[in-house]
Amino acid sequence: MPADKVADLLAFLERLCDRLDSLALELVTSPPIADETTKTVMLWRILLLAISSDVGRSVIRLGQLRDENHARAMRMLDRSLFEYGLRLEYYIFRPDEALKHGKNLSAWWGVLLKASQPYMKMESLTKEERRRLSDAINNIEGLEIPAIHYMLRCCLTMNGFKGGERKRRMNWLLSNYYHIGSSLIHGSQGAFLDFFGKNPASGEIAYTHKSARYSVGDTLFNSGIHLIGTISSEEKHRKKYLGVDMYYREFELTTGRWGILRDTQPRGPG
Repeated sequence: MPADKVADLLAFLERLCDRLDSLALELVTSPPIADETTKTVMLWRILLLAISSDVGRSVIRLGQLRDENHARAMRMLDRSLFEYGLRLEYYIFRPDEALKHGKNLSAWWGVLLKASQPYMKMESLTKEERRRLSDAINNIEGLEIPAIHYMLRCCLTMNGFKGGERKRRMNWLLSNYYHIGSSLIHGSQGAFLDFFGKNPASGEIAYTHKSARYSVGDTLFNSGIHLIGTISSEEKHRKKYLGVDMYYREFELTTGRWGILRDTQPRGPG
């Protein structure tokens, strides 16, 4: 991507993060909600909008260095942006799951406390604090970690993808935006695809110092897709126009690349 387009794209991504911040703040300052499910969905929305902005700004800062040595780190952050937007949309269709996952926080807290208990100075705790600690540890339920495949399948189905088309779309989205980024995060076997390749002269496996698959410009482009997608999910939550179509149009003009976005639209039954 030409240097001038990278600069324009970085400025555009900054504006997207500003919008995410303002949307989160609007929710924070909104009137109290009595319904438990609606309130929990609201908390998820605040969290996912805010964390998308936080991580998005980290991608921007690395992108501003214009150093391809940071392409892999940017890709790992971008993978998270994809998941944040997906989860936000998933809770549109499954508010019951938002409530279930929110309530599971007590299990996460209990697991952390149980792991820390052997190193606590129990004698320094009050009787009430010891009781609460015991309750938290003794009432641990299973940790709820929703599978990315399940959330993506649900969202694609609700957006009109069916059958073979849905399967193809799932494979494409996960391969491009999730799997390799995850393998870099975990240091698993998928990372081999980016760190090693065959030397065409000798046929031997060669180590690649810089990413052979991802560039800074490409990752910034992907992050733009995901940040706009997160705003789009919030637009659906609010059932109120937030200008998402105009963001996509500005994105097209800024990058000069539109086919990848157009191709993600539903094409009817598979």
